[in-house]
Amino acid sequence: MILWNIVISYVYPLFGLNFKSENTEHIFESLKFNKILIVNMLISAPIGEEIVFKYGIFTFLHEIFQNRGKLLKIFIPAFISAFVFAVIHDGLYLVPLYIFPSFIGCLIYEKTKSLLPCILGHFLNNFIALMMMLYS
Repeated sequence: MILWNIVISYVYPLFGLNFKSENTEHIFESLKFNKILIVNMLISAPIGEEIVFKYGIFTFLHEIFQNRGKLLKIFIPAFISAFVFAVIHDGLYLVPLYIFPSFIGCLIYEKTKSLLPCILGHFLNNFIALMMMLYS
C-alpha cells in the first residue's frame, strides 16, 4: 500500500494532476477540533470498512459469481468492491490511489478467509497517513 501511494504521488503530477486527497484534508482539519476522530480513523474505520467491503460486498458478489470460473468468481467481485471503496473515499479523481490496495485486500481476504490481515493493513495505512498529516 505504501509503495502504491508513492507511485501514485509521482504519477499524478506527470499528468498535471493534484495528488491531494480532499478526504484526507477534511479529516486533518477535523482532527484539530475533535481528537476522538483519531479513534475512528485508526480503529472504527478499518474494522467497519473491511467488514462492509470485504465481508459484505466482496462476499456477496463472490457468491453471485460462484459458478462462473475463477476470473469472475474472484476478480470481478474484488474489482467492484475496490472500486466502490475508492469512489466513496474521494470520488473518481483518486480512484487509482484507493482501488489497488483495496483490490489486493480482497485477494488477501479470499486467500486467508480472515478479515484480520485486511484490518491490520488498513490500520497501518491510516496510521502512516495520520503521522504524515501531523508531522509534515
